Amino acid sequence: MSDKEPLKITLEDLGEEEKPASTEPTRNKLLDGAAEAGHKMTDAVRDSALRVTRKIADTTGEATSRGAEAMRDKVSETIQAQSKATTDAVEARLREIDWKGEARKSAGDGLQWLGRQLEELADKLRPDEKKGE
Repeated sequence: MSDKEPLKITLEDLGEEEKPASTEPTRNKLLDGAAEAGHKMTDAVRDSALRVTRKIADTTGEATSRGAEAMRDKVSETIQAQSKATTDAVEARLREIDWKGEARKSAGDGLQWLGRQLEELADKLRPDEKKGE
């Protein structure tokens, strides 16, 4: 043996028998390791699925909120446009009316009505011509 060769001591050298390696403990260790890896993988997938679900829910909520806000804005714009159109139409109609003519016509109608009322009153107050004869 040289100085550079490693020294190897076996169980035979010590006078003990080598026991055959049991496959059962190794198999159990492998099964336990696989089960643990499976549990870790399941937990990781579950956590990932929960994060994705939360993200989808948050994104959906934000999109719904933005959609509702856009709808409110559009309805508000439509109402404002309709109100402005109505106001413009009323103002245009008011500008078209001949207020002097309307006032003259109303005054004339009022005076005619008043004349009829006075005529009826005069008829009631006039003594019966038939009675006096």
